[in-house]
Order: sequence, then C-alpha cells, then structure tokens
Amino acid sequence: MLPTGLTIEAENRKNISSSNHSDEIKQKVNTSLSLKTFLDTINYYIKKKARENFYSALQFIDIGEIHIIDENGTERIFGNSKNSDIKSKITIKNSNFWLQLGCKAKIGIAESYINREIDIENLVGFFEIYILNREHLSTHFSSLKSAIYSFIIKTTISSLNSISDNAKIHYNMGNETFGMFLDETMSYSCGIWNSPSDSLYVSQINKYNQIIKLLGIRSCDRVAEQTGCKVVGLTVSEEQLKMANKRINKNNKDRVLYIICDILKYNSEHAFDKIVSIEMFEHLGIKNFIPFFKKCNELLDKQTGLMYLQTSAMCEQYYDTYKNSCDFISQYIFPGGHLPALSSIAKAIKDATRGSLSIERVDNTPEHYARTLQEWRLEFIKNYNKIKAEKSNSNLFEGKNKGVGLGIETNNTKDNQIFDKSFKNKMEYYFAYCESGFKTRTLSLLQIVITRSLNPMLNGSEFYSKKYL
Repeated sequence: MLPTGLTIEAENRKNISSSNHSDEIKQKVNTSLSLKTFLDTINYYIKKKARENFYSALQFIDIGEIHIIDENGTERIFGNSKNSDIKSKITIKNSNFWLQLGCKAKIGIAESYINREIDIENLVGFFEIYILNREHLSTHFSSLKSAIYSFIIKTTISSLNSISDNAKIHYNMGNETFGMFLDETMSYSCGIWNSPSDSLYVSQINKYNQIIKLLGIRSCDRVAEQTGCKVVGLTVSEEQLKMANKRINKNNKDRVLYIICDILKYNSEHAFDKIVSIEMFEHLGIKNFIPFFKKCNELLDKQTGLMYLQTSAMCEQYYDTYKNSCDFISQYIFPGGHLPALSSIAKAIKDATRGSLSIERVDNTPEHYARTLQEWRLEFIKNYNKIKAEKSNSNLFEGKNKGVGLGIETNNTKDNQIFDKSFKNKMEYYFAYCESGFKTRTLSLLQIVITRSLNPMLNGSEFYSKKYL
C-alpha cells in the first residue's frame, strides 16, 4: 500500500493529465473548426468572384445567345441573337460549379458537365459561341485559374513519355465502346464526304481510296498501312491488335502483319515504299516530332519513298497559346497528346531529315471532320441509350462508379464504365468540343504528302495529274 501522500500526488497527476488531454482535444476541435471556417470562407469568395467574372465575361458576347439558369432558378440572357442564330442554355444544378469554374476555368466547366452539376443544351452551339467571342471570353475565363492546379496537370501530363503511354489510355476502352459510334470499318479518323448523302462507312472508304491514289500504291509496294501490296501495321493498343488480326483472311494473311510496337522503337531490315500515318501524330507529344520524322526517314526507300500524314492541327494564330496551356482534350481524352501547327510539322521534317524529306502537297478539310464528329456523336447517343435499355435489368450499375467518367481507374467492370452516366457525358462533351473546333476552322484536318527530294515517282505521275488535285 502506498503512503497517503503519494496516493494523493498520483491522483493529482491523473487529474492534471486528464485535464491536459481534454484541453488538447478542445484545441484540436477548435483548430479543425477554424480550418473549416477558413476553407468555407475561401470557397465562398472563390465562388463569388467566379460568378462575377462569369457574368461579366458573358456581357461581351456579340455573336450568339446564351441563357443561364442558376441554382436558384434565376434566368439571365446574354448575347445578341441578331448577329447569329446560335443559341445555348446552361442550367446550373449545383453551386459547386462556381468553385470548379473559379479554380479550373474552362476545365471546371467540363468537369461540372461530366459530373452533372450543370446541363448544357446545344453543346456544339455553346462551344461555337465561345470560339466566336473568344477574344473577350478567354481572358475572363482564365483570370481565376489556379497556378498550382495548372502546374500539377502539366507535370502529370509531361510524365507520359512514350506514344504508348499517351494513346493506350483512350484506345484500350474496348472495341464494344468504339463500336457504339464507329462504322463497320472501325476507322477512328476523319472520313471524306464526297456527297452530303454519303454514309459514315462510305466516307471512310472514300478516304482510303484517296490515300491509295495520292501515294500511287501498287501491288508490288511494301507499305507501313485495298490493294495487293504487303502491309505492316503498327499499333500500341491491344484492343486494336485483336480487331485487326480478326480481319486478316486467308487471301491476304501472307501479305499483312500487325504488330504491337511504338513506331519510334520499330526497326526493319527492308525499306518501305510508302508510309501511311492516319491521326497518330497527335499522340506523339511535341518532343517526339523530330524523332518521329527521323524514324520515317530511316524506314522509307531512299529514292522513291512517299509518306501520307493525316493529322488534326491547331490553326497558326492560336498555336503559341495552345502549346503553353492545358485543355480538356489533353487532360481527359488524350493525355500527353499535342496538336501540331502546319509550321511545326514543316520545321520538324526539315530538322529531322535535313532536306531528305519535304512536303509535296497539303490539303486542309476541317469541314469533313466536323461532319464525321457529328455522325459519331449522334451514333454514340443513339446506341448508348439503346444498349443501356437492353441491359437495364442486369447488374451493370452495381458497385462503385465514382470517378469513372473522368478516366480514373476503379475496380468496376468494363460494362460499368461504359454505362456510367459520367462516361456518357464525357464522350458527348468530347465529340461536341472537337466538332465546334473544326466547324469554326480553329482546328484543321491536314492531309500531307511527304516525299523524297527529287523523287522520280512524281515525275509525270498520273497520281498528281489535275484530276486528283
């Protein structure tokens, strides 16, 4: 038994310890409340400033008309319908939209649409109005964008080093997903619409026939891409490889070879007569422009080699601004990708080949891509709703869906990802975003023929007679 004095001292210590612990808890609670109050205050002012800036920017709309219905049901109308019949309506369903807008500007609008915090009627029209009034709107939309957020996104995207990293995120969505909007050829690139009545399928066949004519592809040629030539096809997507190999038949199996390989790492003992690159250039990233053309220079026949390059591109006027920024496409659709300008392609060819390769011909047909994207968007919506209805009684919608629409990895099945509402919104936003860019000619669809200098194949060639120009 302890002496009485020691017992009292021990109890006092216990009381003091209990008191200190209680004070510590109170301090933590107060600190937590203070931090929450601080964050709530910051959020309040970000939302307030974003709302002010947003409405201030919309006052400058001179072409087109936008209706805004805020989270309180208040409607405002901005713009001038006399100068254009383009109209769009934004319904704000959640006040978190203002925080997204204040912190992330245009990306915030995209995320709010994907997460169903806002609805936008006539998405293509909304983007057209922005583009046609961009001189005023871009400054206001960017003024609150967080420098820290921009740094994080740019750092994340720049960490994707290879073409495989850049492309496989999107292209491995699955053939079922792509089949919801592509035609029978499964061509995920712009078609050529020789007639307004052409189907999506016919437009793709038109494109391949045009390439064959432009390059003069013959049955004796060795081609890196409907002739009897030998073809080597390169892809970085497992899903694309599966589909391509299924289409090899007994009549062409000895002439066609498909390989999973990053083109920058591809080597061949034999030179190629022709190289066809259809809309993969956008996935290279600007730092790989020169290595790409060095590799093409290495693979092409030294005397008669020809190359067809089809790529989406940014118009020269906005290229410098674009290449120093991060947009919706580079963040959520093709991370690490980069749209070139024609001048950047020409410079890369010159620097990479020292004149051994040069541009022979350039066509720019953005109107064809606007039509292609419109067809994809309409097909996607139609087939999404149809397939979703057919599978509505299954367990597709069970499990955790948070984040799927933004391309975040989850443990869900591929079906869950396909039929998640956020994924649907992301795809619709993507199609409309791009369609408006091509429709307004902010984006180009470049079809470039690249040749060996002094190429004898072009002298008096029927493929460059006036009927094909």
